[in-house]
Amino acid sequence: HNPTGKMFSRGELEEIADIIRPFPNVVVLSDEVYEHLTYDEEQHISFASLPGMYSRTVTLSSAAKTFGVTGWKIGWAIAPPHLMTPLQRAQQYVTFSVATPLQHAIASALRTAALPYLGHPTYYHHLRAEFQRKRDSLLAALRAAGLSPTVPQGGYFVAAGVDKVEGFENAYPEEIAALEAGGKVEVDGGTTGRRDYNFARWMTVRHG
Repeated sequence: HNPTGKMFSRGELEEIADIIRPFPNVVVLSDEVYEHLTYDEEQHISFASLPGMYSRTVTLSSAAKTFGVTGWKIGWAIAPPHLMTPLQRAQQYVTFSVATPLQHAIASALRTAALPYLGHPTYYHHLRAEFQRKRDSLLAALRAAGLSPTVPQGGYFVAAGVDKVEGFENAYPEEIAALEAGGKVEVDGGTTGRRDYNFARWMTVRHG
């Protein structure tokens, strides 16, 4: 799950499948772009692989995070013909920034990613090991700073609680209020009581 990093177990996915089985017109759009970024021996399970789910699932993936090429804007969809045909008809009107040479490059990357890489069985094994190392380093730094991070089982992000950060209170900083009163900044009034916004403001005022 993005951005919490939760990996759904087979049992949890089966529960979701059981909910939608009685509704034949429900189509599942399964975003699996982080399928190779899993940690602590967690295994990605594609929703379409569950019994009876392939016929009603559109699986989406991308080269962006896996190969570090977010600017290339290259992804793909996997679906049965009755779902792929309307998808192809719509796709021709929303494509952008996809150059043919870059598509060939990603096709080559997908072929070679399954080969040994830098001492690992495949590039994907290397990717998981490298990102888990970075995840663990970031978790340690956040804890040292007084934050309370959740430990993601997969994905690209770490969410952290700020309740225990020394000196922080969920209040709209006076310095920002003064700038707003002087017409130097515009602030969405609906955010002045939000903890996440106020933490970012507090960090800006107190620590630059």
